[in-house]
Amino acid sequence: MSRHINHILVAEFDIDKGSQLTHQYPEKTGIEEHKLAELMLPDGAHLREEDWTFFILNQHIVEDPLPVINNETNILYVLNLVRTKQIPGVRRGARVKAIAITSHHKWLHVFKPLLIMALDNYFEKQEIVILEQLYKSMNSLDISLMPLLSLNEKIILRASDDPLLFNENFLEMEDFARAVNKYNTKLLNNNQIKKIDRHFYETNVLYDNGAKNPVKVPIKIPMTMFNGEIGDLSVIQLISTFGNSAYPSKHHPQLDNNIPTNPIIVLINALLTQKRVLFLGHLKPSGEVANFVLAACALGSCGILRGYSERCFPYTNLAGLDDLLKVPGFIAGVTNPAFEEHPQWWDVLFNINTGKVTISPNIEKAPPIENNLFMSNEKEIISTSYDKEFMNDIMNLIQQKYGEHYIRERFRLYLLRFIEVASEYEKIAFGKTKIYYTSDNIKDKYNIGVGAYFTDEASKRKEINYNLNRIEGWRQTKSYELYIKDFHTNLLRQSIKCVDIRRQATVLRKEPSISPERLNSIMKALAENITTDDQVLEFLTHFLHNQGGLLPIASPLLHSVESVRINCTKLLIRLDYSPVSFII
Repeated sequence: MSRHINHILVAEFDIDKGSQLTHQYPEKTGIEEHKLAELMLPDGAHLREEDWTFFILNQHIVEDPLPVINNETNILYVLNLVRTKQIPGVRRGARVKAIAITSHHKWLHVFKPLLIMALDNYFEKQEIVILEQLYKSMNSLDISLMPLLSLNEKIILRASDDPLLFNENFLEMEDFARAVNKYNTKLLNNNQIKKIDRHFYETNVLYDNGAKNPVKVPIKIPMTMFNGEIGDLSVIQLISTFGNSAYPSKHHPQLDNNIPTNPIIVLINALLTQKRVLFLGHLKPSGEVANFVLAACALGSCGILRGYSERCFPYTNLAGLDDLLKVPGFIAGVTNPAFEEHPQWWDVLFNINTGKVTISPNIEKAPPIENNLFMSNEKEIISTSYDKEFMNDIMNLIQQKYGEHYIRERFRLYLLRFIEVASEYEKIAFGKTKIYYTSDNIKDKYNIGVGAYFTDEASKRKEINYNLNRIEGWRQTKSYELYIKDFHTNLLRQSIKCVDIRRQATVLRKEPSISPERLNSIMKALAENITTDDQVLEFLTHFLHNQGGLLPIASPLLHSVESVRINCTKLLIRLDYSPVSFII
């Protein structure tokens, strides 16, 4: 039996003894019991009927040497349900109990219906058999037919509303299962096909709740989760809460260039530069606070940067303060207002109740920038509106009801651009970069250019100057070190070896006038290097509809030069063979 769930934990509040961990099934977690009980029974749990929360166990302490391989394999994600039930005749008239599950899966929120039923049963009968049945039911989940999508496939699927996109991946798994007689060969009827949505892997589990017949519980596992995304978080809720808030009164060069800056940009910069970020929600459900923390981690990672899970504390309290303060650059959620009164504990505080963002007076000063090639010009920075325009665009998209994945994709592109600018700064300041494409790692045999694209030298210097403080801040973090390793790994894996597709996509969109010779070289390079299915997928991630689609590729069909038209036609014919191209 596959082990999706590692442990089931039960805690309850005892009037005389306080929070108590009463069960760990089938074995102990190895974590101190009083810490688990405090996390499972958050502050103010007795004030509300029900609360969901999330926390993480076995996190890597950042003070330790940097792991060679991603340490997230040891991490356990915990989904917790706490409930207060009014019971006549008991002391204080109510009982508070909580049940939690631990898992290596980041999508353990799909088990919420099972937790609800199990806790209902446990309030009726405090028997270990309830935990045994829950454990058996959750671990009976069969995901052997769930395909593992590549990052490129996830990016494309997130950008599409087509419910049958990448259906062939699922069908291949099902055909294989039929070949080994694991599943019957019954075909889906038309009504069943209409209900399929390949953004999810849909199945079910049977839960024995003590009734005559087990309950069939539907399970929908999201197929497009990026690294850094945990649970069913909402980036839109985070942005809506703080996107229109007043700018922090105190400034810090790595957070806001010492000028008024949108709080969401302050948050991103705090995450990039490994500042201690705290979300406070006084009297708020701990689950609501935890969602803000998880959304912040998703926003900082965007499937590109990692290391956030090790520093993420979706819910904590004063009992966990010592452990929290051992972790540089933590991202944490609390409900106790005492944290706000101790600015020495955090660098940036986001008050969920008021929307106020505070930069701590105790925040460590940014070290002076030693490189004199670029010097921050305050007047130039104030006149630069990159982030202001970006956030205005984001807020307008949210008002127009654009979806969660569309908004997240905009932030992914924003982070990619930051890395591009950082790489160009490193090339100029230090003579080399390890974080982006150069002529050393891409053979530019077509002489069409490699690396970050800028319209001219003046715009390049302006953009680097604007990003200089946060670039230098990021370069001192674990996130930066991990990204260097990840970029090198991705270079070996990518299927297009001789063309920097992102640069050429940017050139085709933004270059005001491309000479026929250069355009022909670009189209020739694309036509000759986009041949396999994997190359098509990699190519299409740079031409999604939220980036303008394939129009920059199709426009050369009308070019006056025949060779440009021919190369354009070759490329489009190859794309036409891919079913994915139809949704771009």
